[in-house]
Amino acid sequence: MKSAYPQREDFVQQIIDWVEYPDKDVSLMRGAIKKFGLMPKLPYKQEEVRKVAEFLYDKKSTLPTWYKKHYEEKHGQNKAK
Repeated sequence: MKSAYPQREDFVQQIIDWVEYPDKDVSLMRGAIKKFGLMPKLPYKQEEVRKVAEFLYDKKSTLPTWYKKHYEEKHGQNKAK
């Protein structure tokens, strides 16, 4: 995530905008939309969404061991770490 969004505020704002106005044309997960459909607009306040987005950005996380193989199978690229 941080490789796609090196600036924290860019990531946070993208999440806020997406939750308020989901749009398939700007989605980063087109496969999920194709499989599950576009999520509805959520009724959360921007400040609540901001707190969640900041937490997600700041939290140190690791990918599951199976993810790299799954990503390569789906996308054919070696960008998953």
